[in-house]
Amino acid sequence: MSWNSLTGSIPSSISSLQRLTYMNLQGNNLRGRIPATIGSMGSLLEVQLGENQLNGTIPSMPVKLQIALNLSTNLLQGAIPETLSRLNDLEILDLSNNNLSGEIPESLTAMQSLNQLILSNNQLHGVIPDFKHYVSLNASGNPGLKNKTATNDPRESSKKRRAVAVPVVVAVVVAVLAVGIVSIIVLLFSRRFRKVNDDQQSQPGENIPTSSSHPRQSVDYKWRSQVQHRFHQGHGSSC
Repeated sequence: MSWNSLTGSIPSSISSLQRLTYMNLQGNNLRGRIPATIGSMGSLLEVQLGENQLNGTIPSMPVKLQIALNLSTNLLQGAIPETLSRLNDLEILDLSNNNLSGEIPESLTAMQSLNQLILSNNQLHGVIPDFKHYVSLNASGNPGLKNKTATNDPRESSKKRRAVAVPVVVAVVVAVLAVGIVSIIVLLFSRRFRKVNDDQQSQPGENIPTSSSHPRQSVDYKWRSQVQHRFHQGHGSSC
């Protein structure tokens, strides 16, 4: 019944089809909410409700879903329900192109069989949880999301590198300036010290007579003069 021009809403009585294994109503003009009774359809393995005009929140889904749950390109609102994490056998979950908000539940990472998760073009925010390495994740078109997986935004990595590089450059510049200033101070002190030594060497103190030596020389000279004078007087009288 996919890709027709079906209108109206999905009746809650659809849950009476308990042996139905595949529900494919994709590409119609269905409106209204997804009936809550869909969760009781225990035989469903795949649900395709994409590209309609369904609104409201996502109800609980049959726990035996295995192949795919496609609710993309509708008008669904609200948060991604934690109950989706109970779909341990589900391989593909497509919730893209809706108006879903809130954070991606951490519990979705525990879905053992999930290999493709499509959440693009919603209003999700927060940090993307770490999914298993084999899960193909598409969360583009959610400006509020911060990628935590291996496919990080190159612009974010560039910003981080610049944030680390700036303090390093500043530290190097400060270190160079400090070394330069210390070198200039040492050079100035070294020149001043050499100048003082040169001044001291150009004025030796051993050849400069001191003022205290003059009186002694004067006294010795007078004493010798008196002795000689007396000696000559003694010779003269004896002659």
